Amino acid sequence: MICFANDWLSEPKAAEVVMLVHTELKPIVLGRRLWISCLIVVFVSFVQKACLADESSPAVHRDLVYAKLPQRELKLDLVVPQSETKPPLVVWIHGGGWRNGSRKNPRLDALTQHGFALASISYRFSQEAIFPAQIHDCKAAIRWLRANADRYGVDADWIAVAGSSAGGHLALLLGTSGDVDELEGEIGGNLRQSSRVQAVIDFFGPSDFVLRGKTQPERAYSDLSGSYALLGGAE
Repeated sequence: MICFANDWLSEPKAAEVVMLVHTELKPIVLGRRLWISCLIVVFVSFVQKACLADESSPAVHRDLVYAKLPQRELKLDLVVPQSETKPPLVVWIHGGGWRNGSRKNPRLDALTQHGFALASISYRFSQEAIFPAQIHDCKAAIRWLRANADRYGVDADWIAVAGSSAGGHLALLLGTSGDVDELEGEIGGNLRQSSRVQAVIDFFGPSDFVLRGKTQPERAYSDLSGSYALLGGAE
């Protein structure tokens, strides 16, 4: 029995083979030419499928270094849909209380199926460096992405930033600190590039640490809160 995928049935020779098998309901012996024709149909269909898959599958770039620090390299992952020309870019910042978490599983990876490129970035945790190191890292990633936009085929003029929890806080800060020198930093270079973003998507990111200190002092001023270490702990 010879089996073909459904969309191959539109090929005349493939349809002929299937009809023969179903009509006779018994083993059949194919002539040499028909065998060759069948193999050609299968091969051509396979190549067409491979080409279509290659065109529709996004380009995935892992472990791109956007800044080199004495302690370690800061990296990002970038996924660019091939169905679009210079797609807009969404930058994901993971959560984890500013002290853990990973860029490896961005929550918005489905966006690449809708014409958006997606970058997911790493940044220093509070045990490595206290604030404002984290926002310096995020801005460095935005500048690097703009500097390399043509290389990877994304739109440098339209960048949105998104994040959850601690990442949401950093996303909010990116959206409200454009051209604020104190929060810009010099990490990663590319200082002629803008770190401004055009949109912010915040998933439950904290925005008022002072208020939390008033409403939950037992948590806000202890190691239970990630912001405690982020801001340097007790004086």
